[in-house]
Amino acid sequence: MYSKTLNKLFLIVFIFTAILLPSSIIYAAPIDNTPSLDAVSAILVDADRGQILYSKAPSKELHISSACKIMTALIAIEKNKMDEKVTISKESASVSASILNLEVGEKYNIDAVLHPIVVTSANDASYAVAEHVGGDVKRFVK
Repeated sequence: MYSKTLNKLFLIVFIFTAILLPSSIIYAAPIDNTPSLDAVSAILVDADRGQILYSKAPSKELHISSACKIMTALIAIEKNKMDEKVTISKESASVSASILNLEVGEKYNIDAVLHPIVVTSANDASYAVAEHVGGDVKRFVK
């Protein structure tokens, strides 16, 4: 008797589930794999294959100063240890569009001046790093 009741209960639950389950299926929305990007222009390239993986207005002409600062930071990272000291020269302290108001003769860890270069596009920090890496800006550029 117990097994008949259990079988009936199982059958009722099965039928109830079979009737209600299709109406309660949740379908996933299509996935948009496009990254959310606030930049005016961007490009992502697979360096091994040279394949462009993502681009947003890749032909748009932009100011070169940002690219120069990124390259300055990249070269500094490649050529220096992050705990090396950068000494601020008179030239780097007096560069136009100075953001950090660096003091002549002050010494900073190179990583401390790299952050303002990439975050705020600090001309004074870029100039100081270029002098540190190359001895002076002209030699850094070569």
